Amino acid sequence: MLTSHHVSATTRIRAAATLRVRDVLAGPVRAATVVHAGRDAVYLDVDSFCLGVLSRSATAVPCGLRTTLTSLADGLATPTPPGSRAQVGGGSLLLGDARLTVGRVVEASVPALPPAAARRAARTLAKVCPPLPHTREELPEAALRLLGDGDPAAVPLLLGRGSGLTPLGDDVLCGWLATVAAGVLGGHDPSGARPVAAAVAALAAHNTTTLSATLLDCAARGEALPRFRRLVADLASADPGAAAGLTALLEVGHTSGHGLALGLHLALDPLQRFPTERTLV
Repeated sequence: MLTSHHVSATTRIRAAATLRVRDVLAGPVRAATVVHAGRDAVYLDVDSFCLGVLSRSATAVPCGLRTTLTSLADGLATPTPPGSRAQVGGGSLLLGDARLTVGRVVEASVPALPPAAARRAARTLAKVCPPLPHTREELPEAALRLLGDGDPAAVPLLLGRGSGLTPLGDDVLCGWLATVAAGVLGGHDPSGARPVAAAVAALAAHNTTTLSATLLDCAARGEALPRFRRLVADLASADPGAAAGLTALLEVGHTSGHGLALGLHLALDPLQRFPTERTLV
């Protein structure tokens, strides 16, 4: 088990991370810039990839280094405000006086949603999910309708819409992309999702925050928050814990959990219309 350390100039902090994040650290030595610094999370721009350094209380984003520090404010000896420079590469992140390495690899992939499981998920979600009217009111109705149809015209209407490091429109897109990725893992034909994913890939870098663009890319790859992945699994199996799982997801961030839940809801209908790979043979 990883343990917390008081950081000094010679102290290393071991973190848990995905293989992709480990590969970012394993690359050549290069500069990174802090773009956000808070009590529980610091985010850095590393060649347009947003790398997070997370306390044990932070939301476990798939692009983050998950430490066991009680808080980053207490754990990092040197302040790292936005604009601070850091060094990434050779297997570590040098942030202030702390050197972070990956001590454990964790999984961030969504569970597979075969056709039968997708149908169960849609039925179960309809029973436990509120209409989310306040979430819908903050976004263009036409955009949500287009996304529910799998239409890429929804993307420019949603990208970057809303406040915060991860605008609400982006959270909805993340939920949609991750759910469809789960369907593709379950045997649905990926061609139905490609137009939306391609539009996000083409537009995100210049239309939203670096963190949000990175999380959208993670979602398109099928990587998501643990609470989102757990909810998808519970919905697919019609688990009685799905209602509690939804409540846990809705508690993420100010609006992020609501956006992810709405994206999940909007993805299940078009996912059921996508043919499976077996039907294409």
